Amino acid sequence: MRFVALFSIVVVLLLCASCSRVPNVYIGGPKDPQPLPDSIPVLVVNAAKVPLLPQEYNYLGTIKTAAASGCSSDGTIAYLRTLARKVGANIVYVKKTDIELAFFYTQYGSMTSRCLTLIADFVYAEAPLISKWEEEVKKMESSRKAGE
Repeated sequence: MRFVALFSIVVVLLLCASCSRVPNVYIGGPKDPQPLPDSIPVLVVNAAKVPLLPQEYNYLGTIKTAAASGCSSDGTIAYLRTLARKVGANIVYVKKTDIELAFFYTQYGSMTSRCLTLIADFVYAEAPLISKWEEEVKKMESSRKAGE
């Protein structure tokens, strides 16, 4: 009887742990990451809107998130910011976005939810380079608006 109770507790804990974070695959990260201080903001940039990175930057890895039950767009973005801070990145450069269905099965049936999935690079660039980069982006957007 003790074995069944202990086994049940372990299974419940594992199931709860699997729902507590965004499933992902992270590659190319540094072996000894230096966390980013809380005083430095982490920017999330969509490559479709800003097709270029700052001229000088340090690449700190690529992540691909996957659909999971109970997902939310805000939760995925918040998770990426937290992970970027852990590896020392101040830019999350989102290269591809997609919406996928996640299936969640219960004893009463199944549910689906639409989940944001991303492929993004973690990048670190010095603050002056980010300011220069933002200026270039504004110039590019203003020239794009002038051309329309």
